[in-house]
Amino acid sequence: MKISAKQYATALFELTQDQSEAEIKKIIARLIQFLSEKQALKKLPEIIRYFEKIWQDNGTILTAEITSARELDPSILQIIKTHLQKTTNKKEIEVTTQINQNILGGVIIKYHDKILDASLKTNLHRFKNKLSE
Repeated sequence: MKISAKQYATALFELTQDQSEAEIKKIIARLIQFLSEKQALKKLPEIIRYFEKIWQDNGTILTAEITSARELDPSILQIIKTHLQKTTNKKEIEVTTQINQNILGGVIIKYHDKILDASLKTNLHRFKNKLSE
């Protein structure tokens, strides 16, 4: 039976929980040695990608990307962070912001595999589609 990159990543995540840095290094070294013996080192980038996703999903920090038509006021950013903390049960929210004037107004928030699109452009398109029904 072949082991998928996702299975390796899940096992790695479970093995490294509550371990010291030295123990984590040993676990990673053993994984690399195992992958080498199984001639599966080419799976390593995919394992890392899955591990990062699992770590983010199960960790205390949420990374979100916020797109707006112009720079957001710090109080608005704090409201968004508070909302994300409540909806995701994460202790800390790290955000990156970017400006895209094409969305006209509002915000688009991306985290994990979710997109919260509250942009004016999208809302206008929805309104237009409802009018044409």
